[in-house]
Amino acid sequence: MARISVNPNLVENAGFETLPAFVAPTTADNVWIDGSASGSASDDQYGWALNKSGTVAGQFDTAEKYAGAASLKLSTVDISSFIEVTPVQPTFTAGRIRSHGIPVLPSTSYTLRYRMKTSVVSGDSSHGAYVNVLEYDGASTSVIADRPGTIVKTTTDWTEYTITFTTSANCNFAVPSLRVYGHTGAATLIMDAWFDDLELKPTVATARTAATSRGVVKDYRASLKFGGSDRITFSDIAALRFSGSSASFAAWVKPAAIGVIMNILGKSNGGITEGYRLRISADGKVTFFVAVGGAQERVDTSEILVPHKWYRILATVGPGFARVYLNGNLAPDEEATTGDMTPSTAIFYIGQDLAAANGFNGPIQAVKIWDVELDAAEAIADSNGFDVAPDRVVRDWNLGAGAGTTVTDADANDTGTITGATWSSDTPCRARQLVNGNLVPNGNFEIAPPFVAATTVNDRIVDGNAAGATRGDYGISISEAMKIFRWKMNTYSTTSPAVQYDGVEKHSGSYSMKLSGTDIKERVNLTLAQRNFGDLNDAADIRMTCIPVLPSTEYKFSFWTMVDVQAKTGDPFGQQRVYAAPVEHSGSSYLQQSKVYIDESETDWTYHEVIFTTSANARYINIYVQAGGTASHYWTGALWIDDIDLRPTTPVARLAA
Repeated sequence: MARISVNPNLVENAGFETLPAFVAPTTADNVWIDGSASGSASDDQYGWALNKSGTVAGQFDTAEKYAGAASLKLSTVDISSFIEVTPVQPTFTAGRIRSHGIPVLPSTSYTLRYRMKTSVVSGDSSHGAYVNVLEYDGASTSVIADRPGTIVKTTTDWTEYTITFTTSANCNFAVPSLRVYGHTGAATLIMDAWFDDLELKPTVATARTAATSRGVVKDYRASLKFGGSDRITFSDIAALRFSGSSASFAAWVKPAAIGVIMNILGKSNGGITEGYRLRISADGKVTFFVAVGGAQERVDTSEILVPHKWYRILATVGPGFARVYLNGNLAPDEEATTGDMTPSTAIFYIGQDLAAANGFNGPIQAVKIWDVELDAAEAIADSNGFDVAPDRVVRDWNLGAGAGTTVTDADANDTGTITGATWSSDTPCRARQLVNGNLVPNGNFEIAPPFVAATTVNDRIVDGNAAGATRGDYGISISEAMKIFRWKMNTYSTTSPAVQYDGVEKHSGSYSMKLSGTDIKERVNLTLAQRNFGDLNDAADIRMTCIPVLPSTEYKFSFWTMVDVQAKTGDPFGQQRVYAAPVEHSGSSYLQQSKVYIDESETDWTYHEVIFTTSANARYINIYVQAGGTASHYWTGALWIDDIDLRPTTPVARLAA
């Protein structure tokens, strides 16, 4: 099955959207930039640390940015000064490189893209402003290789730069370094530089093994923006007159508003007793119509889309069911079908319906149609830009040309006429996943140790060893150690407790997390925090291990679980001791949690979600999973959890240029 953690942007907080409340530029040495002059020696939640000589300043700048809410501004304030900012806190140690450096593959080509703007105040230097990439093996602090980018020492507007390099044979970690060097040569350069939208990816994307071979991740540079009365029309395309039992239809869409019917694509008669139609309904739900046996079948998703957010919508029909996937996730709604699809000889359209009505409002990109039903793994891969089932693609309009009044499919089979729609640089590859995507680090458990023995010791990091890990095992703080695999186990009053990455039983991808025990009378827990949620009283530890959130804001928490009860006494599940929850903190104390209870009847993978509003003083969320019981109601068995997801229901928009 495919997994997105291999090929997305490898740089955390690459768009500088997770930012502190500004108090002052950070000017101290070897500290994390946190909005204060002194910085922080331990609080790494904003992801960038400063090293310097002379008089300098580093800050998240909301006034000058390429896109979104902020950029990172670095300044030399006096002569003979330099400033360097990296995701690893100076002074580097092997432990810090392993916990905060970016894991990469040796002897592999990578590309770093970034935007930079500069302003020279005075003076000169043999360097200036630039980005470079440092390579490490993770066992020592010796730099294996230094990959420099373009050096700029003049005033420039926002410009995109790239560094393409092949990692050394013994390289395991990469560290991007953002620099303003005014201390070399004449050593008089006083300069400001702004950095934004860093992106580090394999030059040729790779995927975990899946049922179908995967291709290269697409990075289209344009989309077509529809205004409600615009459309693309084609002829009656014979290849799209489906008469069998299987087909799939996909498009990237970004609705500008919700409240009216908006058609995405289709080829049908007016009553949809022939053909198919994919749309967003007035209530914000995705609706997929398909004619089967001369009758209209319909799937309405329960999830309501929000404006100004990119969605990859995939609708499939196969023997028995019609389904819809949103961003690779199966919507928990489906429609039973019997028989073959009824073909339509109507024209094919994008952005409106057959009667040129109910037009889409917003950009559309990458419309693709297959003559086969894609499965769940292929839905995930498709949403992340991979070419899935390439031999079954019948039409592929990427809508990424950026110019012209017609569109042609990838094989030049059919040309559609654009009426009204305009080209836009707003594309899904420019969406800021760190702002609006899943906030749970390693929530799909794909960053797994190379060994997957069950951890059985209380209060240990789940690292694939029976004894687990403590801070001493890494030679670094436990907060830094937690960032390697992210999850910790805790247990009490349970025989043979165990927590492990399970590569056999999983909802998707390569791993799930399994919690098990004999006579579970109290608990076997999985948590992001380094202590139990009720015991968290160290503000720095909360900030380092939990998820920053906004107060009084609505979020959706979802996950998949499966249960195997081998024996039980009493009614342990009825005691509401088996659950998963987002647990809110103020930064110093526990506030509340929104429990989602798990039932023993869930013997196959089951989807759960809860929508909740954070407290007025909530600042952090810990993810807490419990397989529990009581002294008189207990059980023996296992609980699996996978694909844990937390995101705002109304996303924070970050608009690209």
